[in-house]
Amino acid sequence: FDWIQGSLILTAREDFLNLGGFNTSYPLYFEDTDLCARAASHSMTIRVEQDCRFLHMAGTGSSGSRELRLACFHWGLVKFFEDHLPRRHFTARSLVILKCILRSLALLPVDPCGASGYRMAFRSLLTGIPPRLPERASD
Repeated sequence: FDWIQGSLILTAREDFLNLGGFNTSYPLYFEDTDLCARAASHSMTIRVEQDCRFLHMAGTGSSGSRELRLACFHWGLVKFFEDHLPRRHFTARSLVILKCILRSLALLPVDPCGASGYRMAFRSLLTGIPPRLPERASD
């Protein structure tokens, strides 16, 4: 299926609401991929408009913690397989857990900050408890 990066998604409000909006079981990352998969399952067209430009300030919507971003990314990846590719979920989860173990033990190249992020991802995947984002102050 097609999907687009969620830094900017334009859709009719009615379509967004009919799809159920963003799935909150994705703490960060893959909620855009999940939305596109659900849209595709409803035969909605997903396309990229090449003539538009949008400046996305990297990391402004997420925690500044690299560890937390790594944990959320890997949680979202496994969750996506669980939700949309269930026959491949076990394999995907196993490979992501193996990657997290190898990276957290520094058996694959990774910086110290990343190693703790992979440990956090491993714990989340092992316990089934998603990484938790810090509460954001309301504007």
